[in-house]
Formats: sequence, C-alpha cells, structure tokens
Amino acid sequence: MSYKLVIAEKPSVAQSIAKVIGADKREDGYLYGNGYIVSWCVGHLVGSHTIAVEIG
Repeated sequence: MSYKLVIAEKPSVAQSIAKVIGADKREDGYLYGNGYIVSWCVGHLVGSHTIAVEIG
C-alpha cells in the first residue's frame, strides 16, 4: 500500500489535519490511516526573508 505524506509545523496542527483526512491511528511521531501518514516538525518550516538589491 502506498501512502501520501503530510508534514505539519507542530503536533497540534498535525492532529487537526489527521482528523479531517481520516488518519486515526497513532504511532510515536506520526499518525496514519486512510492512505495518509501525518507527521510534524518542531519550529517554523517556512519563513520570510528580505533581500536588498542595489540598482545602478
């Protein structure tokens, strides 16, 4: 069986996503079910960054 992996920013977000997509079985560090594995990281996955550019 193949699974689709969903990675969330933190455990609470992963639990919310898992509930919606039907991943209702829990293991250490991830939830799975209904063809999905939902795991999480701790900390920000994406951030903004400003780049200064000199023109001319």
